[in-house]
Amino acid sequence: MPDTTTIKGIEQGRAKFAYECANQVLTLKNTDDVTTEGVIKNAFTRRLGDKDAKTQEFQDFLADAQSFRKKKPEDRNPVENRIISISEKYGKEYKSYVKKIPMLIKTNGLGATFAFVFSKADEKSPYTLIYQQTKEWLKHDPKGLMQFSEKTELAQELVQRNSAEYRAITIEVLAFFTWLRRFAEGLIEGEVEE
Repeated sequence: MPDTTTIKGIEQGRAKFAYECANQVLTLKNTDDVTTEGVIKNAFTRRLGDKDAKTQEFQDFLADAQSFRKKKPEDRNPVENRIISISEKYGKEYKSYVKKIPMLIKTNGLGATFAFVFSKADEKSPYTLIYQQTKEWLKHDPKGLMQFSEKTELAQELVQRNSAEYRAITIEVLAFFTWLRRFAEGLIEGEVEE
């Protein structure tokens, strides 16, 4: 029987990592474990366009997104309002996708779901961030279910696993998304408008 201390440690580690992932959408900062800051910054830059991405307002936002968001709407200029709007939309999309992925995994399987996520991942999409965060979690997972290099694609690696490994990885990813969904719902305000 597994040691309850070990199980508790794994669960706490998973929860901490998921919190850092969801919080990163708001703060835009890397932590010791979550190093996908560049993915978010690149998405915002692509969504803003070259002109606005080169402004001081955008640099201020990247430096301290939390303080930037606290500015009253009437005190913001048009570029700042556009940055906030893009940031909020990205967060809402991230939250929506994080909520949908567990059901996609249960319906279609882990490999097919991450093939879908990979196909939707472009420089502007939160799918890119979700894909990278999931890959990072599996690299940091204390159970060591997957070892792969930075260049190896998660979707490719998943379809090459035997049945027992595939099931174990599926269970781990679903457990990770349980925490990620909870933190995304708690930290990120609003819903995507259809």
